[in-house]
Amino acid sequence: MKILQIIALIMLSNACSETSLSDQESETKSIPEDSIMLNDLTEAVGESGERVQFDSLHFSIIRRKHPNGEPYIERVLNKDNKIDSWKEYYENGRIKRFGLMSSVYHYYIGEWEYYSENGELDSLVNYDNEHSISYYNAIEIAKENGYEMPNMELVQTFTNEIMTWQVNRWTTNENGGGRTAETILIDCETGKVTELENQLISVF
Repeated sequence: MKILQIIALIMLSNACSETSLSDQESETKSIPEDSIMLNDLTEAVGESGERVQFDSLHFSIIRRKHPNGEPYIERVLNKDNKIDSWKEYYENGRIKRFGLMSSVYHYYIGEWEYYSENGELDSLVNYDNEHSISYYNAIEIAKENGYEMPNMELVQTFTNEIMTWQVNRWTTNENGGGRTAETILIDCETGKVTELENQLISVF
């Protein structure tokens, strides 16, 4: 089997989901405050003001504040499905935008809410509508082909001028000097699955 050169998987494009925000929010954002306070918190001061981070087996939570003390960002990562719940706030403390995104490449998933500084809902954008095969569709198709979270990653890419979900399942090389990925491609419009002939290599 031929080996491809190192492939840079940097694509910060928006993606979509078959599952709505209301269906997914219980997995990613409803974490009791009490459970956070009972665990060890790490605090640091960064360019966006105070930063608090909490890690558990299944979730990672990061909260940042504006310099004036108002909340800036709350990010809750579900490590089991690699989905972030993202809340962003204006300096006056009002919500700016809210929705779900993939943890690695930050594809927007499902319906996002966008607000004005006075707290009024400006718009709702459903990123599910960009392609027939959404982020969650791709996860289900990958599962049918033996790929499962959290041991895979999805990246959207053009393959032969066709937009596809590239699904990578990485394994660490025996010498510890890098990783090799088994890969399938899922057509974003038809759902057709193609197995990549060549393996991907990441060297570190």
